[in-house]
Amino acid sequence: MKKPFDEALLSKSLYRGNSIPSKELSGANMQAEKYLFPRSKWGIDGEAELTRRYSKQVPPARQIRIKNAKALLLLGRHLRQSGLPAFLEQQKFDLEVIKRKYANMKDILTYNDLLRRLAATCSMCGMDIRILSLLRSTTRRYA
Repeated sequence: MKKPFDEALLSKSLYRGNSIPSKELSGANMQAEKYLFPRSKWGIDGEAELTRRYSKQVPPARQIRIKNAKALLLLGRHLRQSGLPAFLEQQKFDLEVIKRKYANMKDILTYNDLLRRLAATCSMCGMDIRILSLLRSTTRRYA
């Protein structure tokens, strides 16, 4: 999770007419990959160690198993603080390509994406409309 700022996802400069990942996005991906790699190679001994380490949080007779670990990167915005879109249509397409390139990332979300998903989930669960309006005002404020 990184602080939300406008230039977190794509570099300002183009490479042969294409938007490329920013240093922030590339660095966050590298951090996550370095965290995931040893866990994917740890095996049964590592799972047993984690089960021992977190025994108070794991229900009795349960064990921690690591299968196909993925990360979720949360950074950037779809809307600038001014309320204007952060990306042109071509940049949106390039960002989708970048998201698919990072195979071990479950998803790359902006803060706006997260708030939209939360609002949609609240709506589907029939949560009080006041909560949704609070989310909408928060989305505008931090978009």
